[in-house]
Amino acid sequence: RKNEQSEILSFLRSAIRGAHKLNPVGSVSPSMFVSGPPGTGKTVSIHSAVNKLRQEQVSGLLPDFDFFSLNGMEMRHPFESYVKFWEKISGHAKDRLSPEAAASKLDRYFSESVDCVTNILKKRKVIVLMLDEIDYLVTKKQTVLYNFFDWPKRTFQTQDYCPRLIVI
Repeated sequence: RKNEQSEILSFLRSAIRGAHKLNPVGSVSPSMFVSGPPGTGKTVSIHSAVNKLRQEQVSGLLPDFDFFSLNGMEMRHPFESYVKFWEKISGHAKDRLSPEAAASKLDRYFSESVDCVTNILKKRKVIVLMLDEIDYLVTKKQTVLYNFFDWPKRTFQTQDYCPRLIVI
């Protein structure tokens, strides 16, 4: 498990720092898929890596980032994940948007063109999103999973390679 934890830590650290800016051809993805049998420590490994990165952040060794986790088993319907994610990003849990409205807000949030300098000035932190139990987010057209893995690519392409969303 140590090798896998090291890979997760290295990926997240590089993505948060924006190390992929050095290779903008697209060979580096702002997403990582971690799979394995139940009970093998996938979620624990990711949380462990994030805790180490938080210590680096506090020490000033890593830029500010927010970590959010969505668990597909906790959703009544896969589209509810849009609402939960928007509530976490915006801090507006009381708004209670429809899944369609939340998806639209997320789409705009991750598609608007903002350069890295503006991104820093707006204090828009990098967001690390862990999608746990993603098999519960499957829909007929795979829209939910497609969007969650497409948004990082959009921010990667439109943000002068300045990441705003990393999905693991």
